[in-house]
Amino acid sequence: MHTAPIKSVVWMADYNILTTAAEDKTIRWWDLRSRRPVSTFATDRAISSCELNTLPTASASTLSPSPSSDAGLVSVAAGNTCYFFSGAHPGELVKSVTFDHDVASVAVNVSAGRFVTGGMNDTWVRLWDWDGTRADEVETENSKNLIEVQKGHHGPIWSISYSPDGKLYATGSEDGTIKLWKACKEQYGLWRV
Repeated sequence: MHTAPIKSVVWMADYNILTTAAEDKTIRWWDLRSRRPVSTFATDRAISSCELNTLPTASASTLSPSPSSDAGLVSVAAGNTCYFFSGAHPGELVKSVTFDHDVASVAVNVSAGRFVTGGMNDTWVRLWDWDGTRADEVETENSKNLIEVQKGHHGPIWSISYSPDGKLYATGSEDGTIKLWKACKEQYGLWRV
């Protein structure tokens, strides 16, 4: 059982498994058949977002060690660290990345090898190279793994989601706005190259 309010509930690819993230700094994977947790992970800082990212996984074999890569990844932002868990195997940590700034939200596009973080204090959106970010280093604004920085919100960015085709991502901020950002190099809708 969690000892604090639950901030997020996520259905896994296997609908018998439910993931919960709470203010007690824990993530739990529950098997609904037994009504018991099958795995628990504790974070160092408060969890601000927890989402299941399930985009087409053409290159997922390089991102996830599991053969069931179509199950996606559970992405969690907690303080200045992002955690990425297997969507097929409850509690299996695929990767964690620590930053020199606090992160309010995170989303991953497995097929493009990119992930996006939303700022908690600086209100910026950052696009990162998945393969270039290493778990044993602190990623900074000057990191070679940082692809681009988007500015335009005036409050913490609490939610990020990729479009079903992975060519756009949307960010939702405490400032009451939603912004769409192009995540591909080719022309898309009214966006030019």
